Amino acid sequence: MHLLSEIAQIQTSLTAFDPCSPHINVLRRPLRESLSPHLMSSFSFSNNLVEISALTALLGSEAAESMVMGARGAAGVAWAATSSFGTVSVVKACLSGACGGWLRQSLGLRTLVSDDAVGLELRQDSHREAKLRLSLGEPLAIVCHVKKGTRMDAYAIDSHNSFMLRSIPETAAGDPIQVFVYSGNKFYRSGYAPLQVAAVLLSTLKIAELYVLWRSGSGLLGIVSAIPWLYFMTGLTIIKTREFLQIRQRGPEVHDLDIIAGRLPTVSRQGGVRKIVLGIAEHPRISLSWQLCWAGGAVVTTSALLYTYIIMADASRNTVLMWAGFQLLWLSARIVVYHLTEPATPLLRRKCSLRPYQTLSMDLRMRVVDLTLALGQSQTAFHPRGYAQYAGDDFSLNAVHLVMQTRTSEDVFPLHHPVAVASDSATTQIEIIGVVGDTSLAAAMWMVGSDIGPMDMYDTCVVVLTTPGYSGQHFSVPAARVLSGTVPYDEDLEKENGPVFIPKGVPHPEIVTWWYWIPCSSSVWLEMSITAGVPLIGKHECSIRTDEQITAKLSAGRLNIALKSVEEVKEVLAFSAKGRDALSYLLG
Repeated sequence: MHLLSEIAQIQTSLTAFDPCSPHINVLRRPLRESLSPHLMSSFSFSNNLVEISALTALLGSEAAESMVMGARGAAGVAWAATSSFGTVSVVKACLSGACGGWLRQSLGLRTLVSDDAVGLELRQDSHREAKLRLSLGEPLAIVCHVKKGTRMDAYAIDSHNSFMLRSIPETAAGDPIQVFVYSGNKFYRSGYAPLQVAAVLLSTLKIAELYVLWRSGSGLLGIVSAIPWLYFMTGLTIIKTREFLQIRQRGPEVHDLDIIAGRLPTVSRQGGVRKIVLGIAEHPRISLSWQLCWAGGAVVTTSALLYTYIIMADASRNTVLMWAGFQLLWLSARIVVYHLTEPATPLLRRKCSLRPYQTLSMDLRMRVVDLTLALGQSQTAFHPRGYAQYAGDDFSLNAVHLVMQTRTSEDVFPLHHPVAVASDSATTQIEIIGVVGDTSLAAAMWMVGSDIGPMDMYDTCVVVLTTPGYSGQHFSVPAARVLSGTVPYDEDLEKENGPVFIPKGVPHPEIVTWWYWIPCSSSVWLEMSITAGVPLIGKHECSIRTDEQITAKLSAGRLNIALKSVEEVKEVLAFSAKGRDALSYLLG
């Protein structure tokens, strides 16, 4: 009986939960009524449009990025920030233009648009940028800013200079040096085309959005939306007014920017074709006024975008639709302006002409030598010996002048007093005034069109020195130097106690010593060793050696270098003299 009673209760329960039963409909109704208000309120059309607009703003816009960087002239800058769609691209472009080359690359802000607008240059004398140069590899060109006194490795060249370089012929490897300079023809900056002026004036239609939103009761939204456009219009007016005043002013014949581009030489590779241009005019966008404009634009545009979405979070559906409609309208107009306007090239008509090197003034020849030394300094960043080992080399024009003014007739250092050289204890004291190293000499050989490559110049240098007996009189002498590693490269060879000779171009260990051999006569040498970290410029104790003593040292194979005899040292001296003569030719 008890079992039958339980079965009857289960049947009654199943009947109550029958889908067709009216009881289940009663249970369903409160659940639907409790969920519907929450779902409907979270799926309001207004709020979802705000989210869609935010995602749309995150989408990139190459047109807006290019326009705010000035690639479409004044019209492009005026229209770049009219629409909130693509704002993130505008902000990224502003940050890219405002940052220096090393920061732009480090933050990942470098783009093809930024390269085309402002290029990418890294200072050679900056330790902060040294590691970045290593990661980027070999530069495309070497740039010297005469007025600023800076030397740069260029990894991207702006559109103006790229066009200029494409318009001049290449100098083939091995051909004599050719230099191009801006022609002396009368030149003025180009003015603004009527289409540019009309497009800038049409951008003032942005005020219509402010008016409509104001009349609809959303004036604050209209003001915030118009602030980026107003900022760039104000900055544009200031910059372009300044440039407009320069339009009818004839520019100087020779400007302050020099460049050498082409297949630049490295230690392991001979250079190829080259182009040398002096007196280039710097692109107007590479200026402090543009950088300040971009920096402020990044802050203003970002703040305005964020505040716009804060306001629209509580706006009505009609307001959001109205705002979005205007943004789509400005987006379409921006694309039309981008494709109708031409790239802005105010310096495009300036032409370069070939100048015979012998006709160049001394000032221009000095600038060619400065480019040569900058090329030599650039090579040290990628040298197997390491950048730090060339800290003692002098890459200044003063060093070249000193070398030329103090060269000896027989390319040897005259010992002031006869010294016995039969024993290993014969020494004298010298003072190193400066050293022009192998990278500078190799760069000079490439500039003059020699087929002697950097590896041939590997152990070369020119030393400027004196001794106490000459009372400050200086002598420049072609010399030989090697970087010796104190730690053997091959332990098996060390165990065999045999001579070890390391080919040129092999990276050296951390503990190294420079060995210098300075000729004093046909068979007498000054031998000097300087441990890494010890200043090169200053007084040093030198040993006096004969040919036999140097050959004995080298043939023992304990210095971990490539040279094996004094005859090979003399071959290095011949290359050092050729490098010095190349610099002398460039200097005139």
